[in-house]
Amino acid sequence: MFGLTKKKNVEGGAEETKADALFEESLEPFLFKLVHAESIRGFGDESVFLMQKTEGVPGWGDWLDYDDLVPKLVQALKGAGKKLTVDVYYAEEDSMIGAPGTDGPKWLDSCFKGEEVEQVITYNTKTIEAADHDTIWSIRRGVPVDVFKKLAG
Repeated sequence: MFGLTKKKNVEGGAEETKADALFEESLEPFLFKLVHAESIRGFGDESVFLMQKTEGVPGWGDWLDYDDLVPKLVQALKGAGKKLTVDVYYAEEDSMIGAPGTDGPKWLDSCFKGEEVEQVITYNTKTIEAADHDTIWSIRRGVPVDVFKKLAG
């Protein structure tokens, strides 16, 4: 289902992964300072836009949200004779969308349910232990390796 068969532990797993994770983590203080070296004004506006809370601004084209997108995507895939795999990585704890089993992830999962959807879309979820919203894409968690291995096919 997912790219890696070897489970990575929270301490970093394989030695090369551990070294990469330590390097990535050593950059965090520098990157944090760099991000805040200039104005971050507008970051909140971007979040509001992405949540589609801006009146009069459609935002995402002709689809309103995933529950509106998925049926359109299914029709497009059927029309093209194609199939799609969607892999979703949930953090064990997530203050933005909610932890697995809470309303946010349950809603997203429900968007990809149904016989018609399942004919053309394979939907997989994986919970990443010891990750949160900010650390799920960390090398230490193994998600980037999974994703890039899958893309490399």
